Amino acid sequence: MINKGNIVSTLLGSSLLMLSPAAFAQDSSTDEKKISISGDVTLVTDYRFRGTSQSDNSPAIQGSLNAEFAISPSTSLYAGVWGSTMKQYSLLQGKFELDLYAGVKQTIGDIDLTAGVLYYMYPDFDEDEAGYTDPSHIEFTFQADYTIGALSTSLGLGYAPKAEALDNKRDIYIWAGASYAIGDTGFSIDGTIGYEDSAFFSDKIDYTFGISKSFGDISVSLGVAGSDAKVNVIDPDDGGTYSITDIRPVFSATYSF
Repeated sequence: MINKGNIVSTLLGSSLLMLSPAAFAQDSSTDEKKISISGDVTLVTDYRFRGTSQSDNSPAIQGSLNAEFAISPSTSLYAGVWGSTMKQYSLLQGKFELDLYAGVKQTIGDIDLTAGVLYYMYPDFDEDEAGYTDPSHIEFTFQADYTIGALSTSLGLGYAPKAEALDNKRDIYIWAGASYAIGDTGFSIDGTIGYEDSAFFSDKIDYTFGISKSFGDISVSLGVAGSDAKVNVIDPDDGGTYSITDIRPVFSATYSF
């Protein structure tokens, strides 16, 4: 699954999945096979990307398909696609997001390093309706993961160079995440915190926290996600306003294959 979230890995569905470049299932066929294919399908009660709802606080369906090619026991290349339904009255980015990504993973001792590129696309975006440039853009991602005992940690950086889609400004996002496995119960406690400085947010802090549980190929998570940004949008039905950045509960269920 793409850990855009990522990255960051299984908490709150896409809230954490947006934080890192990608997470891949292990190939269970043979040790000799160099190419592994994996994917997932997720139902999430709110598609949160770096603390901001991309579905107007409503449910979304998401999925990914990934391929990883092992060059050596410690080095591999990966590529994949991730998609999600959207619902944004205010930003009018369309009803669907499709992300393409690729990169390299390298293990050095106990540290896993990942460097990749991610392209955010909005296939049904209507520039005339929205009144602004197509928001599709590229982001370069770097992440380091370290596990000690039951504690898994990650530290990452996302950098989007200046682009018309970003109002000709660059976007910097820094995040840290941790997940603690509770014995052999299948439960884990997960959390992330991120910092963003971009064309849309200045010195924004976002966060996720919750608990997740695995049942074989199915995993579920329940937690909260939000940010310190104040973004209110107008409800087209009644003219009222509501927040898409305030802290809210988020539940997700994922089937991995």
